[in-house]
Amino acid sequence: MRLWLEAGDGVTLEACLGLGSTWRSTRRRRRRDRLLQRIAVEHFPELSGRPLAYAVAKGIADYDTRSCWQRDRRSGNRRSGLPGLLFDLFALGAPLLSEGSIRALVGKKSPGE
Repeated sequence: MRLWLEAGDGVTLEACLGLGSTWRSTRRRRRRDRLLQRIAVEHFPELSGRPLAYAVAKGIADYDTRSCWQRDRRSGNRRSGLPGLLFDLFALGAPLLSEGSIRALVGKKSPGE
């Protein structure tokens, strides 16, 4: 810790600890992928393929564009259900996926299959 605290601005904690620079981003991406799969299974169980990917992507976009994310983040209010999972997704700070990438992740079969 002392090495990192005394280092210049360009030195990351990961570098001082001898870890790869992307270990945290890898963990965030894995958590993001698990959240997307959970959203698909729990909130759109009747859908599969493109309709499933579209529904998940639309839920994400709606949560963002209706300013729900900003409002919930400011208030510290994590609601239950789909809004809560979307809150968790945005709170990760991991890059969001395109509809095509969501489809590849959640699979072409319905979550129950």
